[in-house]
Amino acid sequence: MTNRHSAQWDEASWIGIINNLTFAVFRGAVGWLAGSIALLSDALLAVSEAAGAAADKLTFWPGKFKSTAKSAASKQYEGKIVLVIGFSLFLLLGIVETVIASLKELSGQNIVAPDYVAGIAAVLSIGLQEAAFQVRLRHTQPFTSDRRRLIKDHWQAMLASFIVLIGVVGALTGRALDEEVLLYLDPLAAITVSMLVLWKMAEMLFRSLAALPAERNEQHDEAKLLDTVQRVYGVITVDQLLVEERGFNVQVYVIISVNPRISIQEAGEIAGRAKVLLLNRFSYITAVEVRAQPYDPGYPYKSNCEKNDQDEPTLLQ
Repeated sequence: MTNRHSAQWDEASWIGIINNLTFAVFRGAVGWLAGSIALLSDALLAVSEAAGAAADKLTFWPGKFKSTAKSAASKQYEGKIVLVIGFSLFLLLGIVETVIASLKELSGQNIVAPDYVAGIAAVLSIGLQEAAFQVRLRHTQPFTSDRRRLIKDHWQAMLASFIVLIGVVGALTGRALDEEVLLYLDPLAAITVSMLVLWKMAEMLFRSLAALPAERNEQHDEAKLLDTVQRVYGVITVDQLLVEERGFNVQVYVIISVNPRISIQEAGEIAGRAKVLLLNRFSYITAVEVRAQPYDPGYPYKSNCEKNDQDEPTLLQ
């Protein structure tokens, strides 16, 4: 149970990952069948965007751990390292293969232009990419870092797509006009987009590794944060509390347990009170996400929100 903005951004993130993977399969299949290396490199860029989004979600989405904050952070740390390294090796392998194939085309005697369907796919992918961006944009709040980054990634992707379009259309034009020089535009576009993929991979590594030391940084007093959340009326236990620092931004992720007999709306209100209290009491915190889950150790139990049933009939403690 999260606040509305967090839920919307999480939905937008999943939409972006699924869209990028779909675009990657579409461009890769058409590029392979139509003989366009540029489309294959564009598919690799879509995979890199999906990989970066997945790595970011793991950075601040550790899941439901029935453990202390340190052990949860350790699991998150190890999982993120494995995922980022795996993504990076996959992307690096794709970049090397694409560049080698492009260089072979450039050095070959009989260079062949791609099929016309490659041009249609290049134009269609740009339109679909813009439509998917508009859908994701509606799920983000204005004037936020998430929105700025979404726009930045979109412009990078559109730049790569137009480079691919120029390469494919140029090669098709060269075949139609019997101009051999224009045939080289497709592999040249593939090399250019591969360099963009390399840049995205390096950006993902830098962003992820820069956040790792902060995940083990104990300069923030977690005891005070924990005590603050526990004082919120309706909170029974704090199952997890993580503090993550990204540059000048400090984010706090909390999982709390509440009475399983209360409604979802009441649990959301408790989570909202905890979030507001953390943001107001600790000025250095820039973002807070609080998830509430039912507390079920067996009855009877007590909590810090114990109250007479007559005073609060919907919150039976």
